[in-house]
Amino acid sequence: YFNPLTDVWRQVWVAPGYSIDISGSLMDVSMELVGTISYHNDAAYDFRGTWTPNDDGSVRQFFEQYNLETENWDVWFDGRYVKRE
Repeated sequence: YFNPLTDVWRQVWVAPGYSIDISGSLMDVSMELVGTISYHNDAAYDFRGTWTPNDDGSVRQFFEQYNLETENWDVWFDGRYVKRE
């Protein structure tokens, strides 16, 4: 959801096994949200998502989770949304 008082987007997901809580705003042409993913085994990790419009009108949704062992960002989800006709 978008909070017009803070000018911040926030997304909260609760799913079997994990929950995601990220927030942020538009950066250039992409919406970038950062926060945490918490697994039900009490492990929590840095998490970020980016939504970027493509030239064909579709939108790329790209999620990454920080890997403490490798100190790198691992791809968590990479999807493409297309408007229905």
